Amino acid sequence: MIKWFVKEKWQGSGTPRIGIMAADVPSWRILSKPGMMDNYIRSVGGELAGIEFIPLVTPDLSTTIGKLVMGKKANALILIGTSSQTVVLAKSMKQMGIDPQKTTVLCNISAWDETLFKSVPLEIEGFYGEVHTVLPDENAPGMARVREVAALAGRTSEEIVVNYINGVIGSMVLETAVRNALEKHGYEKVAGSGEYIRNEIHTLKPFDPLGLTAPVGVLHPDQPYFYNHARIVKASKGKFIEAGKWISIDRIQGSME
Repeated sequence: MIKWFVKEKWQGSGTPRIGIMAADVPSWRILSKPGMMDNYIRSVGGELAGIEFIPLVTPDLSTTIGKLVMGKKANALILIGTSSQTVVLAKSMKQMGIDPQKTTVLCNISAWDETLFKSVPLEIEGFYGEVHTVLPDENAPGMARVREVAALAGRTSEEIVVNYINGVIGSMVLETAVRNALEKHGYEKVAGSGEYIRNEIHTLKPFDPLGLTAPVGVLHPDQPYFYNHARIVKASKGKFIEAGKWISIDRIQGSME
């Protein structure tokens, strides 16, 4: 998200300043590690304005927004948290009169889904967020499978959302891992121990999930994650629209130590 803003979105003069708002939970406290985010943001051409940790449940974020936008002159706010925090952020920004066209807001994937259009349809307009899949109305080859799975589950086309596509990709990852384990070790061994499937998952070679996302696979043994790319989309008139191409997810030095 930060790299996209600095390299693709920012059109102002000077070095863009990034303000980070993160859920106050242990897994995100790593962001406060001395020098870590400063160094990363500087490496992509930006400057860290500040990091603020926010409660998972809060009725208002105006004080935090004020610190980062008005006090520390952040050009972009990065929210790393939950969709309920996005709701509060959107309402608080609206009440404060802060224009998302002037101060860019980017939400990470756990804080960004289609439920926002029901909760804050007007306030969310112009916000940006991170996704790891194509959008439901895009014509990717794999969408035929998504629609087939949805029909078998009794879901309507309106119920096919980004997170549903995520689920289908997850099933494709598991299918690939099981098939690889069976081909290498045979049914008896695989049925007798889960370690063979686990090992395949941890060493999964990149493959194309029918265009539902960029190739998925494990690139780093110490980080067995499948998604290695993300894309930024914009909230516009009640739906997500594409705002950028696939961009690789950087490994931030020190984040796993």
